[in-house]
Amino acid sequence: MKELPRFVEKFIYFLECHIKSPIFGCKMCGQCVLHQTMFVCPMRCPKGLRDGPCGGASAQGKCERYPDRDCIWVLIYRRAKRQGKLEQLKSFKPVLDHRLVGTSSWANLLTGKIDVHGKSLLDAAPQPKVEPTKSKPQPQP
Repeated sequence: MKELPRFVEKFIYFLECHIKSPIFGCKMCGQCVLHQTMFVCPMRCPKGLRDGPCGGASAQGKCERYPDRDCIWVLIYRRAKRQGKLEQLKSFKPVLDHRLVGTSSWANLLTGKIDVHGKSLLDAAPQPKVEPTKSKPQPQP
């Protein structure tokens, strides 16, 4: 993984935070999946569920924890249905790597800490190069 100079990383964080937070309600999880959730940040869920609803939403689509709010996943579902993209919601959303929370997903993508789907690559060990072995001829007795 490459590293960015600290000031570049801070600048990217500043830009991402000030662009995505007011528009999408971004919570700066460091592993953005907005493109998979119809540009509704699933981290706005009070339970932090990124891969689907908890099952506690009311019949009216209200959040179990905060009944005055719409369930984030109901909002995502409605938007996907309106856009004809319900099939896209069936794709796997990567598990949140809490080591990346509070960091910039843009910087994490640039440095190889996440892939384009938001999956953390922090524990992905680089594959070692394996040299082909040359067998030595055995001496004849």
